[in-house]
Amino acid sequence: MMRSSSFLPKIFLKDQSLAIALAEKVLLCNICVFILFSPFSAVFSKISFFWSVIFWISLTILQYKSKFYRYLIPNTTLNKSLLFFLAAAFISTLLSVDVYHSQKIFFQRYFFYAIFFWISYALVSRSSRNIFYLVFSIFALGLALGIGGLVDYFRFSPDRLFSVFSKGVNLSVYLCFHLPFSFVVFLSQGRRFLKVFSLINIALLYPVLVLNASRTVWISVLPVVLAICFLKDKKFFIFFLTMVIATMIFMPNFQKERAKTFLHVFAPASFGKPASFGKPASFNKPADSSLVERVYLAQSAVKIFIKNPIFGSGPGMFEKLYRPGPGCDPHLHVHVIYLEVLAEMGLVGFAAFLAMIVLFFKKFVRHFKSWLVDSNYENAVLAGSGLAIIVVLLCNFGISSILVGFQDSALFWLFMAIAVNEKVFDANAPYREPPLKSL
Repeated sequence: MMRSSSFLPKIFLKDQSLAIALAEKVLLCNICVFILFSPFSAVFSKISFFWSVIFWISLTILQYKSKFYRYLIPNTTLNKSLLFFLAAAFISTLLSVDVYHSQKIFFQRYFFYAIFFWISYALVSRSSRNIFYLVFSIFALGLALGIGGLVDYFRFSPDRLFSVFSKGVNLSVYLCFHLPFSFVVFLSQGRRFLKVFSLINIALLYPVLVLNASRTVWISVLPVVLAICFLKDKKFFIFFLTMVIATMIFMPNFQKERAKTFLHVFAPASFGKPASFGKPASFNKPADSSLVERVYLAQSAVKIFIKNPIFGSGPGMFEKLYRPGPGCDPHLHVHVIYLEVLAEMGLVGFAAFLAMIVLFFKKFVRHFKSWLVDSNYENAVLAGSGLAIIVVLLCNFGISSILVGFQDSALFWLFMAIAVNEKVFDANAPYREPPLKSL
């Protein structure tokens, strides 16, 4: 009888462990599928996100029973600044020029970003195996983007490449993630399979970078990648620099003309006063009219910020308050995410956003120095993820992607979850997150 009574708890514990392991695998599989397919469908990305929430809640209930709510939010480096940002965004929503519109942005974007970051962080913290599968999914997506992009270019011969397997994809965003990450992994030691996979990604995505012809991405990705190559492998730096120079000579004519417009930044131009709400601005166009629009968008954002400097005009309100000048197209975003945050969330929201960046950067510097000394797989993943974030932050001086939409911006928060999380590599023991009260 004693044997029987002691045998039952063992069976129960074994079944519980199997259920926890299964729930974790299902959550991991769902995030991997999200990485692979979300660039091609906004609807799919939202559905996959909601399933991730359900699987994460189920996993924490199985593991922690009635106290599961204490472990839903893992303890991360960014928690205080992220909660500060959410609080600022919520107050900005309440004070918004259009509360109904701002609350949609808050609950369908900012709130979802935080949840996805926490779920991703908790998942990668549980096992280094989870990070391996996520890295594999990232490389698999890069492979699909490279092959699909080149197939579309040779099929349709567009001036600029904006599609993958005939599906419109925001290639500018994904190139900023994949190329820096691939270069860091390729220049690292260990896991030859991933080095080969990363080299294939570089070979496919580099021509896509050229054909996409985003000048903002060019000046964000190429200098950073060249600097990484110089610091890590001088021979490969010379090879890649030679390839970049050769590209400028042999690239298609349209891309050459795009490259020449870098000189237009120095062309004389006079800009009139930015538009007040309802009044157009006047300006004389330089050779590149897109530069005029970018400057005009920035001027408009500053004007909106001055009207509401503390908490801004409300999340998502730039698209409502912006009035295009003569010859300018309508825009939903500033194309400088930092000015957009200032205009929509004021100084308080911008301070919270900047705090997250500063905390991340401190982690990145430490991981990057470790990678320069010892470029093993673990350091490569942390440094590569951090470098991808750095390039995206640089690119957002010319585009708005970090806080825009969900399917593209979610990848930023996934990379962030990996970049600020190193303890998973310290031990292979099962992960147990400290309670939320430790924040």
